[in-house]
Amino acid sequence: MFRVLECSARVSNVSRTGQETVLDYYGPGAWFGEVSAIDGLPRVHDARAHESATVLHLTTSDLDDLMILHPVLSRALLRLQALRLRLLLVALETYSAQSMEQRLANRLLMLAISFGVATTKGLKIKLHLPQETLAQLIGATRQGVNQILKKWEAEGTIGQRYGRILLLDQARLEKLAQD
Repeated sequence: MFRVLECSARVSNVSRTGQETVLDYYGPGAWFGEVSAIDGLPRVHDARAHESATVLHLTTSDLDDLMILHPVLSRALLRLQALRLRLLLVALETYSAQSMEQRLANRLLMLAISFGVATTKGLKIKLHLPQETLAQLIGATRQGVNQILKKWEAEGTIGQRYGRILLLDQARLEKLAQD
C-alpha cells in the first residue's frame, strides 16, 4: 500500500497487448494499492511517479500490524474502499449518460481540484496531459478530444500548450459539464 507524499502518481493498466490506459492521477495525501494489501492478490493496476514524486510504502505485514495496534485504521480502509466504489459507480453513470464533451469538462474540473494552481490568467492544471491521456481518462478517442479542446480554446474556455491545460473560464466549463 502506498501514499503519495509529494507530487503525483499516474495510475494505469496495461493490456495483454502492452497498451497502457491511464485511469487516474493521485496527488499528495492519496493512498493506493490497498486492494492488493488487503486481499493478497496481484495488483489490479500500476502506478508510476508523474514527474518526480515521493511516496510512503506500507508492506502487507506493516498494514496488518498497524490494524491490530490501531483498529480505527480498519474503519478508515473501509471508508476508503466505500469512496472508491462510490466514485466507480459515478464514473459508470457518467460514461453511459454523458457526452464526450461533458465527460471531458468534468474530468478537467476534477483534475483542477486536485492539481490546479491559480494564475493571473486562470487555473493551471499542474499535470502534463497529452490528448491521448485525456482520451483514456474519459473513454474517448484522441481525435475527439482534440476537436473539443480546439473548440474550447477558440471560445476562450481553456488554453493549452504542449500537454498543459489552463482553465480560462471555469464557469463556462462547469456549465458545459452539466449541459
